[in-house]
Amino acid sequence: MIRREKAKAVTSILASRKPSPTPTLYTLPETGTSSKALFSVLQQKAAEDVVVPDGFSRLSGTVYYPGAVHKEFLDRVYSLFSTTNPIHGDAFPSIRQMEAEVVAMTAALLGGGPNGDSNVCGAMTSGGTDSILCAMKASRDYMLEKRRFSGCCLRRTWG
Repeated sequence: MIRREKAKAVTSILASRKPSPTPTLYTLPETGTSSKALFSVLQQKAAEDVVVPDGFSRLSGTVYYPGAVHKEFLDRVYSLFSTTNPIHGDAFPSIRQMEAEVVAMTAALLGGGPNGDSNVCGAMTSGGTDSILCAMKASRDYMLEKRRFSGCCLRRTWG
């Protein structure tokens, strides 16, 4: 019964997919594309995405959208930093400082900070799989060092 329900769900999802009106690119184009033409293609691609109504999202863990005013604010903020690279904190000290502040605020929420446990620390990641792997590595390293736990399922393959 579970297999039958799963098959129905998969069939429904695949049937709801619409073919993209834009071509799929597999190689670099022979010639460049004007910014106007490229923007037009990107608008078409954006039109394929889910439209999230103001203040509502069923995409848990994916999109948090309180409304158009907030989105406009985010767009303005993004434009300030869209050409920065957090890897180069020496060239972009504003990014380095904001990352440090986010880590400090999070540490304070978790019992660290100036008046808390000085061992509470953290780091920023780009999100997604990178964040999950970094968290797994941090947990594994903590267990190996502090708890002398050696039965961890992750081998020491990083850093």
